Amino acid sequence: MTFFLSDKEERLLRNLLSRAERNPNIIHRVFSDHVYFPVEDFSILRKQPMLDESSQIQNVAKNFYGARNYDKQLMTILSFFPFAIPFSKRITIFYNLLENDQAPNPSMFRNDTRRMRYRIRRDRVFEDAYSQMSHADWKHDFDIEIMNDGRVEPGFGQGVTRWFTEALLQAAFDPKVGLMLQNENGELYPNPFVSQIYPDSFEAYYKFLGKILGYMVYTKSINYLPLCSFFLSKILRGSIELDLSELQGLDKELYKNLMYLKSNPEEIESMGLDFTANLSALGNAETVELKPNGSNVPVDKSNYTEFIIKVADFHLNKAVARQCNAFRAGFYSIIDQAWVKLFDQREFDILIQGVKQDIDIEDLKKNTVYYKMRDDDDRCFTADHPTIVAFWQVLNDFNTEERVKFLKFTTSSPRAPLRGFAELNPRFTLINTNEDTSRLPSASTCVNLLKMPPYPNRQLLEEKLRLAIEAVTFEFS
Repeated sequence: MTFFLSDKEERLLRNLLSRAERNPNIIHRVFSDHVYFPVEDFSILRKQPMLDESSQIQNVAKNFYGARNYDKQLMTILSFFPFAIPFSKRITIFYNLLENDQAPNPSMFRNDTRRMRYRIRRDRVFEDAYSQMSHADWKHDFDIEIMNDGRVEPGFGQGVTRWFTEALLQAAFDPKVGLMLQNENGELYPNPFVSQIYPDSFEAYYKFLGKILGYMVYTKSINYLPLCSFFLSKILRGSIELDLSELQGLDKELYKNLMYLKSNPEEIESMGLDFTANLSALGNAETVELKPNGSNVPVDKSNYTEFIIKVADFHLNKAVARQCNAFRAGFYSIIDQAWVKLFDQREFDILIQGVKQDIDIEDLKKNTVYYKMRDDDDRCFTADHPTIVAFWQVLNDFNTEERVKFLKFTTSSPRAPLRGFAELNPRFTLINTNEDTSRLPSASTCVNLLKMPPYPNRQLLEEKLRLAIEAVTFEFS
């Protein structure tokens, strides 16, 4: 039996999904346990058993496009009722789609794919990347050469690229650049006054920022990037306008005032309000009419509900519409829009930043690489080396906050990878060398154990590790 969703039914499901995002505990307890979904019926998804983590995945995208009617019904459930499927299985679907998209095309000749190389100055990461890469296809592999004091630093490859993307993310989303602002919780959202800073280029900048985030998600990179919940919703849902509840993620004080207004209509006329909204940020201020001649339309008991809706709509939708549209265009030039429909905003944040939980020390140990300069190098570590034994003992003794800082110090994110440290790329590496570790291939995720002697003083090791992690800051500064 084939079914189609009417516009009204689609809106109903989307509204249900929107409410589900605000009640994740209820949703995952009720729906995931009781809504039937034929995840074991591989004949339906015979091209790929998409929901089975143990299966080999090939050509997954064809299940979304050109599928049979019954297949499409299942994909409709995933698109419009995704919380019926456990998050872990939707992550598997998503990552399989990414891996399939990244698989080389056997029909392409080797010399048809040129690997681009870009020279980036250490102190001008954002400016150089934008000038050279704003029109690049970030889905194709590229190499980075780092310029420092007019000279090219030796080395390129995975570690250098990782350093570059982390540095670019921090630089591009830094509020000092003017493209993003921070709310009181340190979460980022587009600057509504950006056209005053970059009148001719702000949309191109936001498209570039969208590409950066898209690349991070595409390569399964976990990074510290706290985005405001309403902005995450705009990335995911696009032109669907946000409702009043989303205002909490932007301006708690404004939301609180509007809720007071809603609960106390008898006080409205004494407040002297009209149909205007005040916008202020970074020393800029602007008063905007919410309807024609709004400054001359008083708010009273007959229209206060309309006023509340229009204020929320202005701040959440209209004030940053062009910024969000440009950002989405960049993001979706890398990530297929259909794929992220699998997630709500809370899950999307996990996709970007990883899981808020204590470090699984055993998982980290199992997926740690001990760096070798060469096969006969007697400085290299092994799992039973006294320094390594002492290192893991120290890490086990750290409290949760110290482990979070250690994770940020070594991986640039205070959260663990979604599916364990086996997915950390490059792998976490422990080295023993007097060389400059910033030039090593896995520099972004490696720790030089501070040139310790073969039989270390554990107290000294712990002291040096604490000094290293105490220098870590989580702020964009």
